[in-house]
Amino acid sequence: MVDTRAVDPLRALEIEVEQVIGAPAEVVWALVTDLTLTPLVNRETAEASWLPPASGPATGAAFRATNVLGEQRWTVDCHVTRCDAPRAFEWTVLEPAHPSSSWWYRLTPTGPAETTVHHGFRHGPNRSGLRRRIEADPASAEAIIEFRSDMLRSNMVHTLTQFAQRAEARATDPA
Repeated sequence: MVDTRAVDPLRALEIEVEQVIGAPAEVVWALVTDLTLTPLVNRETAEASWLPPASGPATGAAFRATNVLGEQRWTVDCHVTRCDAPRAFEWTVLEPAHPSSSWWYRLTPTGPAETTVHHGFRHGPNRSGLRRRIEADPASAEAIIEFRSDMLRSNMVHTLTQFAQRAEARATDPA
């Protein structure tokens, strides 16, 4: 059997970050599944909205996201592959059977007002900007992947920190 990671170094690209948030899972869930918040908490997402007939999170729902990275701007359709409130929200970029990437939030209540959130990313087999950069400069593939991995990890930590601030404020607000 051929190890596809040796042929395609992006097949091994997976990142997951974790943060403990001082709020119940239901509060955190409401935030991570609210697409109107995504551009406010995510450094790369400029717009996100549900595609009809979807109006909220559900397995099989689709949404469109516009991302910006430097001078690059691109729009992708995403497909919710798992929606298990308030535990797991997962989606693919492009078609689920052949995604360019898969993303997730997995929530674990660790107390009455505490939730551990895992935010993850896995590169898929489909086309992506990262794949195009590597194909244009295969000799620099390792450095390109390392740079993008560090950027993704930093952005994912930032996103969870932003969600934590909002969730903790909601959890302590008596109104």
